[in-house]
Amino acid sequence: MLPVSLAWEAFQEKTGAGDFQGFLQSILKYRGTDRTVEPDPLIGCIILASPFFFPRADWIPAPEDWNRNIVQGKSYDTSESVGRRLFAQVQERLDNLNYASHEALAVSEDETRYGS
Repeated sequence: MLPVSLAWEAFQEKTGAGDFQGFLQSILKYRGTDRTVEPDPLIGCIILASPFFFPRADWIPAPEDWNRNIVQGKSYDTSESVGRRLFAQVQERLDNLNYASHEALAVSEDETRYGS
């Protein structure tokens, strides 16, 4: 958890907002509050350190319990049927792409991380 101002300082336009005020207004809108109640609200930040993307032909259909309105927090347990099936589908596609014998494909160049 960190203040929205610190999140903006670290990520700026990479948050998807054009400026700090737009970013703050988005946060406050989701919370149903205003700046007088929370002048610098605490927010959680999830950072994907090593994302990978399958070619469109290898995309995995959304599971039957997936809701398009989920914005964060959905997870699957591999000890349950849906999670086990998703994990197997990902592994199958990775095996078919033979990622194990190649270096990871860079999505973007490594940049200095905030706080380092």
